[in-house]
Amino acid sequence: SYHGTLGVAYDVTSKDFLAIEYYGLTRKRDERQQNLTKSLWGNFNTGLLKYERTISNLSSFNITADLGDYGSDIDLDISDSSSVRNKRSYISLQADYKNSFFGRKDNFSAGVIYYALDDNTQGIDSFFDYSENLSSLFLSYSYNFSRIAIASNIIGTYYDINSKSYFKIVPTFSLRYFINRRKGNLLNLSFSRRFTRPMVSMLNPVPIIGENQFIDIGNPNLKPFVTNNFSYRLTLKNKFYIDRKS
Repeated sequence: SYHGTLGVAYDVTSKDFLAIEYYGLTRKRDERQQNLTKSLWGNFNTGLLKYERTISNLSSFNITADLGDYGSDIDLDISDSSSVRNKRSYISLQADYKNSFFGRKDNFSAGVIYYALDDNTQGIDSFFDYSENLSSLFLSYSYNFSRIAIASNIIGTYYDINSKSYFKIVPTFSLRYFINRRKGNLLNLSFSRRFTRPMVSMLNPVPIIGENQFIDIGNPNLKPFVTNNFSYRLTLKNKFYIDRKS
């Protein structure tokens, strides 16, 4: 196998920072598993671009771009499942702004995220095409009082997956109350909503022989789901905990 990283970082000005990085990997090997030989080939390339602007001691603006592609072949020395070809490419873009309005007592951030993925798998008698485009807007804020600390975050995302689109809002909130900060006694309350989508490998119906000749087959009919989580934790002397999650 061959792999390498090439990068450069440069302070454009005293307030502007730029970094570029490339990583590449080419790998080929044969694996003997009981009575069959599996030949694996993979090629992976990624590129990263990061720009940071320092506005003040308490605020900054950042842009990050990440893109890459991956290709792989799996060849087997048996006739009923001879090969699997996979090709994947992605791009991720993010821009965010961070600031503190009251010294270092609070933190504010806002930004946008775009992510696109294309995945194609070709088997001996089946194939799987998958594409997704995600556009997100996020806001977060936290503030520390003398005995109370609050933190909140909200993310709104528009999903376009295999020509099916929907919009989801995911909020989180937490509150910490310091009963006695010096003795390490505090109460923490939190709420979070999570939107979970199945991974691409869980959706892929093309049979792939893995380790010990187990065959992995995904289900393209799997659906995402939403969960709401409430929890509290009472901490005493930074050693003892009483908590509950639901």
